[in-house]
Amino acid sequence: MVPLYQARVEDLHDGFRVGCRCLNCNHLSDVAVEAIKEKLPPYIMVKDIERKFRCEKCGMRGDVHLDLVPALRG
Repeated sequence: MVPLYQARVEDLHDGFRVGCRCLNCNHLSDVAVEAIKEKLPPYIMVKDIERKFRCEKCGMRGDVHLDLVPALRG
């Protein structure tokens, strides 16, 4: 497993879903790793992904917590 501080989008394993929680309204959602890889370049650090997400419910951007560890373990 790649350490979280060094991991990039390309290190996420396909077939997993990433849990997302909006810190503003507590909306919960799952996003497929494949969807993340389609929208973001492979060199983006996973620690920077949270800033790029927008909540579907309240529309707040960058106020999201992602659970990326299962998708990195594979």
